[in-house]
Amino acid sequence: MRQQALSESNFDLWLLIGRANHAIMLVRQKELSQHHVPPRQTLFLYTLDSLGPKATLSKVAMTMERKAHVISSKQPEWKKTD
Repeated sequence: MRQQALSESNFDLWLLIGRANHAIMLVRQKELSQHHVPPRQTLFLYTLDSLGPKATLSKVAMTMERKAHVISSKQPEWKKTD
């Protein structure tokens, strides 16, 4: 009986964490939309900023835990447009 109660309390905790994460993502999305930056692009921009001038396609892919071809296929979408 105690094991079931502990399991239920863990579920409630994870549910609360999930709801908090969702609320944070909505606020973040609203803030980024003012600058026309998709939320998924922020990790890429953060990675470029942290690597600085030493950033290469392979380093960005490794830091973002992606394969290089995935990063290079997204590159045309991420180019700055005026």
